Amino acid sequence: MLNADITSQFRFDLDPAERILWSGQPRQGWMLRPQDIFMIPFSLLWGGFAIFWFVSVLFIGENIFFALFGVPFVLVGLYMIFGRFLFDIWARKNTYYALTNQRILIRNGGRVASLTSLNLTAIPEITFQEHRGGSASIYFGAMPPQMGAFSSRVRSQAGPFFDHIENGQQVYQTLRRAQQDALHDAGKAG
Repeated sequence: MLNADITSQFRFDLDPAERILWSGQPRQGWMLRPQDIFMIPFSLLWGGFAIFWFVSVLFIGENIFFALFGVPFVLVGLYMIFGRFLFDIWARKNTYYALTNQRILIRNGGRVASLTSLNLTAIPEITFQEHRGGSASIYFGAMPPQMGAFSSRVRSQAGPFFDHIENGQQVYQTLRRAQQDALHDAGKAG
């Protein structure tokens, strides 16, 4: 359950008495999400129309400024068609999770790294969701409503969560035990 490469991402973040119980990453590679049922047709329509309009303007020989007006629409269309998938792959590749005996740790890498830390005794609600293919997501707080077209924005507003992790049921059970132990220890100290 511990991956040495992932665990090393958190070596400077642990308190003296803290130990890592589990570490992992989101599922890697190409992944379709439920909102893609709507996003793929919409992005193809948007991008297709924007590209058609842009190419038509170029062939008609209109003013270059009129053609430049269409560039942002083409770029948005290209992002919606395939750029969002590339960004999602990159973001998941640079995301690391750890469950310790005291906290949940989520490190998002990339140019500007960030660390989210949640005390196990302060998590009001934990929601477990299984996905096809054997992965699972664990939400720390209420699970967000069905994620819409701009899923990365909605997911970021949902609060911290472990996204599409392997052995999710095992991780969930380990998390519940760690949370109960942390609450018990906090009760003794108080």
